[in-house]
Amino acid sequence: MVVAFAFGVIVALFRVFIPTLLDMALVSAFCAMTGAVLIVIFVMNAPFVGPAKFSSKPFDFFIEGAQARLAAHDALRESQDATHRPRN
Repeated sequence: MVVAFAFGVIVALFRVFIPTLLDMALVSAFCAMTGAVLIVIFVMNAPFVGPAKFSSKPFDFFIEGAQARLAAHDALRESQDATHRPRN
């Protein structure tokens, strides 16, 4: 529907020359590309709901792994700081 609307608008507003097969093919390709981009934008506006939803499991897995690495890095840094502190 979006593709047909875009096609109609482009043909109605920009029909200056006699339409040839090449012109119609280029306008159709442009409309299809515009429609595909708009569909992707509208569908991915809310990526975790709807028919094309993504699972949040990979994101949760990444966050848990990153937090674990940060905790291990902080623990290592604290142990290194404790061994290099000057004793009074």
